[in-house]
Amino acid sequence: MAGKQTFGVVAVSLCRRKHTMSTVYRPVKTIAPAKGGGGSTQQVNISKSQRLMADNGLIRQSSCPGSFHLLPVALRSQEKLVRLVDKFMEKAGCQKIQMPILTSENLWNATGRLNECAPELMTVADRHNKRFLLSPTHEEAVCDLINGCQTSYRQLPLRLYQMTDKFRDEKRPRFGLLRARQFLMKDLYTFDTTEENAIRTYDEIVTIYGQLFDSLGLKWMKASGSTGTIGGKQSDEFHLISEVGEDNLIHCNSCNVAFNEELLTNTEHRTVAVGAATMSQSTASSPNPTCIKCGSSDLSSSKSIEIGHAFLLGTKYTQPLKTMYITADNESVLMEMGCYGIGVSRLLAAALEVSSTDKELRWPVSIAPYLLSILPPKGGSKEAKVGDSLFQNFYKVMHELLGNDVIIDDRLDQTVGKRLLDTKKLGIPYVAVFGKSLITDSGTPLIELQDTNNGTVQTLSYREAVNFIYDAKVKSEV
Repeated sequence: MAGKQTFGVVAVSLCRRKHTMSTVYRPVKTIAPAKGGGGSTQQVNISKSQRLMADNGLIRQSSCPGSFHLLPVALRSQEKLVRLVDKFMEKAGCQKIQMPILTSENLWNATGRLNECAPELMTVADRHNKRFLLSPTHEEAVCDLINGCQTSYRQLPLRLYQMTDKFRDEKRPRFGLLRARQFLMKDLYTFDTTEENAIRTYDEIVTIYGQLFDSLGLKWMKASGSTGTIGGKQSDEFHLISEVGEDNLIHCNSCNVAFNEELLTNTEHRTVAVGAATMSQSTASSPNPTCIKCGSSDLSSSKSIEIGHAFLLGTKYTQPLKTMYITADNESVLMEMGCYGIGVSRLLAAALEVSSTDKELRWPVSIAPYLLSILPPKGGSKEAKVGDSLFQNFYKVMHELLGNDVIIDDRLDQTVGKRLLDTKKLGIPYVAVFGKSLITDSGTPLIELQDTNNGTVQTLSYREAVNFIYDAKVKSEV
């Protein structure tokens, strides 16, 4: 009895000040998956990522359709993703700002987008009946910012980005964070002196995007896209292949070009080669489609989720808004502009959509909510009597190594097996289990180390387990 009390008190006292399973707010609302492609309309409009995030207490639907509460576990991952995006933006020489969510309708009137985009815009009016947009994007706003002060050619190129909530009045919001009315977006706006310099900036940012998605271990694809209502001279999209995606990518098997199906009726846009992903083989959905580059009809298509988009805008916004710089000869010249978006909250859900199993979440290690979960033995068990000291020492070392990236499953009234099942459903990449392996013939207690993403299990000594997690931490930071 004394052993039970000692282990329980020590474990709980260690945990109260740290991250523990018993204190994490995870209200679970189970959503049954649709069977065989049928089911109710609600089921059909629920993606795997949405169902798993709800089942594991990561998100909850708000009172507004198409908007969600991000709960502690999901928010931890999103904040990690924000920091990762910041890292790559800084690598590209970008500066972070924050613009107001509200944008005057007058600015959008000046560029002609107010009427063009009206169905998807959310608007508000103040007490003086002045109308504003809940901004879905900030091209006009950033030009207005630049116009506030005279800009010299010496200050260019200029690369300003932000990560803020955006709003879009989606006609059919569905699939959780994949198609929401409110979402977190990273939007970058670049300003250059000439079109040649703007193209150079464009190519650099597109390369940085690829490096970012590579760092997440995602099989992404880059394809030529429509400029749509954003406009401009050139557009490249970044996608993850997924059956719940709402884009249809076409791959030409003759010339190895990839492009969005939208371009089949809009062939003036540049095409690009297939990126890191492999496309599934199926028939393109448009009648008698041909490649926009070589004219071949040997095409395949795949559904995909767009996670990023780049636009070479030219002077589409700087001309109507008169956004200029002063040359060395003291002349006023229009700036050449580009814009580059990443749907941060969508990327989070999309990564889960393509990586998770039907029953368990799977995270890119670098944005997992916790790198390591530690499972002490069940309170009062024979394993608890021999594992007390080892658990305490291991946790202290892990906390020094990982900080708040380690969580203890302190629900000691539950069996190790039950807690392990819950931890794997949550998708925490590494799990240190203090269970049956603590009792050995040699008398030396061992730790069971599980790699969730790879599905491997090792029984390691204390030192081996510490070294394993150290190596995993280093890899997650590369």
